[in-house]
Amino acid sequence: MNVLILFQFNSNRHVLERLKQELKDYNVHAELFNIRTFEYSGISKFELLILQKLTKVPKLRVIIYKLFRKSIVTSLSKEFDLIDVHFYSKAYDHLLEKINKPKKVVFWGSDLYRVDEKRIKQIKENIKSFKIAHFLTPEMKEFALEKGISNDINVVQPFGVVHFDAIEKLSKMKPTERRSSLKNTSGKIMIAVGYNGAKSQQHLKIIEKLTTIDQELKSKIHLVFLMTYGGDHDYLESIEKKLITEDFKYTLVKNRLSELELSKIRLDIDITINFQVTDGFSSSIQEHFYAGNIMILADWLPYKWLKEKGMTFYNIDLSKLETELQRILQNMPSEKQKAKKNTAKIELISKWKECSLRWYNIYCNQLT
Repeated sequence: MNVLILFQFNSNRHVLERLKQELKDYNVHAELFNIRTFEYSGISKFELLILQKLTKVPKLRVIIYKLFRKSIVTSLSKEFDLIDVHFYSKAYDHLLEKINKPKKVVFWGSDLYRVDEKRIKQIKENIKSFKIAHFLTPEMKEFALEKGISNDINVVQPFGVVHFDAIEKLSKMKPTERRSSLKNTSGKIMIAVGYNGAKSQQHLKIIEKLTTIDQELKSKIHLVFLMTYGGDHDYLESIEKKLITEDFKYTLVKNRLSELELSKIRLDIDITINFQVTDGFSSSIQEHFYAGNIMILADWLPYKWLKEKGMTFYNIDLSKLETELQRILQNMPSEKQKAKKNTAKIELISKWKECSLRWYNIYCNQLT
């Protein structure tokens, strides 16, 4: 079986490369093509290498897309049995019209949650050309069906999580042996606020709610902000100014982290707070679950299905954050014990060895 995986954001590449690798165990040959940069994981012809360079020139990029993108994707598709489209943006609307191969579309989250009704209407029409609609969570599928976005075959299957292997290995070491780069945190309760630098993580609103917690409890916590992507200088500066004004102990992590260092930090965290505007079951949140963090999540995020899997976490409105956090801080030993039980449960959902077979079966369904 030969599968062409189309994507458009470099931030998605890592997980798609792992998917490609895992599929080899089932004799599936997959290649990745980035429809924005024209980067191809297979053997690129000379003409494609030239176009890759030209797409880096802003003034030429749009022209290159109009003249060549559709023909390149159509030509590449001839070598494959299946086409797997990831993150369904407007860029795909007329791109696949000449491809007469079974096609699957994978919705990642914001391609559904953060679009207007006009775009929803376009998706409803365009999805008819796909054999399978693939969602990463049950609640994402439910949202789509409520909007009338449906297909003959609608499946739910997340990706495996790349960092689980490193977290598992590190968790067997003593904390002193796997010390992370976080400094001056000894004896503190470590709280992760969001998982990237985007404003949609609502860091400032969370900090504002935390200013009202009991002073004795406040002295016991250390806030960690993983801002390695998604933010701008002014926004990061406003967060740091707020933290200093309110006299919080904190660490802002701005530089890119290796897989090993990020996994160490996940294990250092005691509590994770996520009140992002929307979220499609991000790998970051899954890693925090796997590392045994106590999870406080916004009640509007699509995670309620995890409770049906027996997982323990707190779905609350932002207005209740202070009260909920104070309760947890006063009961840390018992809360940590409950959170540790999530590791085995999220493993069954998201470890690659569990997921890769299910992805293979979906591709088989696409062919038949």
